[in-house]
Amino acid sequence: MRRRGFSVINKQDFSILDVDNCKQVMAALKGENVNVGARLASELGKGGAFFSSGNLVAFDLFPDSPYSEVVADMERRFGFQGQKRSIQRSAWPSVKEQMEWQAGGVLAAVLKTPSSNGAIVYLGYLRPPYDWLLLGTSDPKLLSRSPSKLKPAP
Repeated sequence: MRRRGFSVINKQDFSILDVDNCKQVMAALKGENVNVGARLASELGKGGAFFSSGNLVAFDLFPDSPYSEVVADMERRFGFQGQKRSIQRSAWPSVKEQMEWQAGGVLAAVLKTPSSNGAIVYLGYLRPPYDWLLLGTSDPKLLSRSPSKLKPAP
């Protein structure tokens, strides 16, 4: 095909066609608040990265590991057990289980997906503009600015 003048695009080359995501990267570099899909950084896996003022401030990830393994990994990384929390995220099906950790202004939440034993991970700095996303509040205006009730890091 290449000898006949056709361009051949392999699966790993798909990111060069991801114009919308490239625009999001350009906006992040300009300091705008944007969500950049992880498609341009395959080492992150599935999910996205949230930028604010030119800085990476949060992730949402969809690991291939089961919920129990993700929770065990977070407990190992934080050095203490997470706390169960019940929340309702708008536009999401109800969450079966959720565990959270907070240390040094960073919050990690691992949600068990309702339709499987998989997990969704939210991880980021607990400050605007994405604190509402990490805490599970659907609308930033509804976020209570009261101190978190999560156990601080030892």
